[in-house]
Amino acid sequence: LGALADFDQNGCGAYADANGVWYDYTPTENRMLTASVDSNHRFRVYTGGGCDELECLKNLAASNTFLVASNVRYWFLVTRWSNFQQGSEFTFDVIAYDVPENDACVAASSIMSLPYQANGTTLGALADFDQNGCGAYADANGVWYDYTPTENRMLTASVDSNHRFRVYTGGGCDELECLKNLAASNTFLVASNVRYWFLVTRWSNFQQGSEFTFDVIAYDVPENDACVDTLPIESLPYQANGT
Repeated sequence: LGALADFDQNGCGAYADANGVWYDYTPTENRMLTASVDSNHRFRVYTGGGCDELECLKNLAASNTFLVASNVRYWFLVTRWSNFQQGSEFTFDVIAYDVPENDACVAASSIMSLPYQANGTTLGALADFDQNGCGAYADANGVWYDYTPTENRMLTASVDSNHRFRVYTGGGCDELECLKNLAASNTFLVASNVRYWFLVTRWSNFQQGSEFTFDVIAYDVPENDACVDTLPIESLPYQANGT
């Protein structure tokens, strides 16, 4: 109420004579923020060299989660939801999330034994490297796990329905090769003494990070898995309860 018209914001998803109020924030470390305002208002986020050199970072929204960089100043312009609405009171919230310990590939949580279950979170996870080549969006915000089996075996990995995961092999975090692309569950063969990385992300780039449960189960190789280990049928009728 009483806010004057700001500069032309047509280029940041808003009407030209936006009547709004301003907030600014300069983080001391890279982290994820969620900003939100009540449903009668919206906000935009800017960076730049100052108020005369603003660049649009996030256009109009009632809520948005995004990465902020250390020592970069951010401006928030809160306006009415519509140019036809009268100004009114609002509540504007900004929340920061701690970066998970296993946010980076080099800090992956190691799976030491199976079965394995992790209660993790993608809240606060920073954008990873470009994963477009493994069935995901470029700025995937995820957390990492790794596992090195001691024998060839079948694994089933799964994560709850709000998330997905991808599986990588390679010479290290700088040389990852996509093995299995995005899925909520997948069963696949792993080889002895080969390191595997799992990247767990949100199901959609439009979803906010949240808590999840990640499970990895191994299956013993059946004793008659190979032709040379066939189980003989000694007499008929015959019935086997196998797997």
